[in-house]
Parts: sequence; C-alpha cells; structure tokens
Amino acid sequence: MKRIVVYAMLYLLHTAFVNAQTMQAYSVDIATPGSFYALQKQPLWCWAACNQMMLNAVGIPETQEKQVVKLFGQLVNRGAGGNYELARMPLGGRYENEAGETVNVRVYISYGRFNDHLVIIDHLKKDIPLVMATKMHGRVCVGADYITDGRTCRITKVRLLDPAGPSEQVIEYTMQQFRDEGLIGFMTIDLQPDYTTINK
Repeated sequence: MKRIVVYAMLYLLHTAFVNAQTMQAYSVDIATPGSFYALQKQPLWCWAACNQMMLNAVGIPETQEKQVVKLFGQLVNRGAGGNYELARMPLGGRYENEAGETVNVRVYISYGRFNDHLVIIDHLKKDIPLVMATKMHGRVCVGADYITDGRTCRITKVRLLDPAGPSEQVIEYTMQQFRDEGLIGFMTIDLQPDYTTINK
C-alpha cells in the first residue's frame, strides 16, 4: 500500500512539474487606451463613464450624459447599482459609428463563468475593453497578463482605466487583489452589423 501511495505522489509531482513547464506567459494590451479615456463627470457616474469608454474605444461617439438620459430619462447623479443589470440597458442597442455606419451593440455579462479568462483575452485582442467592477466602483480593463498551455489559461494581472481619475494613467492589479476588493464579474460588448440598414 505504501508503495502505491509513493508512486501516486511521484506521478502527481511529475504531472505538476510538466504542466508548470508547458505554461507560457503572455500579455495583451489595447494600444492607445488614453485615446478613449473618460473622467466621470458626476460622483456616481462611474458606470456611465465606463460605458462611454467602451463605446468610444470601438468608434462610437457616445457621451456619459446620453447614457444617463437613456437609463433614467433625465440628467441625474445616480449610480447603476451593485451589478451590471441597469448599466447594460442603455449600453446595448443601435448606434452610428464614426464612419456613419449603423451597428448593433450586444452586451455580454459574466458574474463568474468557466470561460471568463478566455473571453477577456479574446476581447482585448480585438481592442474591445471590458468593465470590471466591485459593488462600489467600475473600471475599464485595457490589458492583461496571462499564462496558458494552449488549452487552458489563467489571467494573473489586469490593467485598468479608472474613471474617477485622477488621469488616464493605466493602473495594474493582480487578479487576486481585484478579487479581494470584491470583483463581481465583467461586462463587455460585441458589435454586429445592422442588417436593416445595409443596401438602403
């Protein structure tokens, strides 16, 4: 019996060693995050500034004021709550981009799915930022460090724009630091052509 336990332990140590050797470290960053940085214009508008930054990053000239009016019907200094459900409402829908094309913005939210790390990396590679928030404050993710063996991956660090400022300087957190702050998940967008306006 002892021999079996020893062999099992040696096998697990060997597997861990091989896996550690095959994991490679990578980074992905949106090239010019300062070009779409937005300072929140009211104390409770971090959500609106984050929505603005995501849309501006993909060439849609949206403002915080428009996001607030879409959600509340008037300009008020109100937050969007401790999750993404209210913030998503004005974010999604039809927009006209800087090229004059109409596009549909589809909102993607995760509160903790098995493929979160892959979704985050995939969006950053497409130059699409993500909102990462605690129940108290939202920030925009514009870069990440991750390790992968080609099948699985794990994000180790994230780089963020903080709409509360004081500037467009990118700040870096380990994923563990962000979880310790109370990370609730993330929200991002995907763009689709508006087929009702094509060939008109």
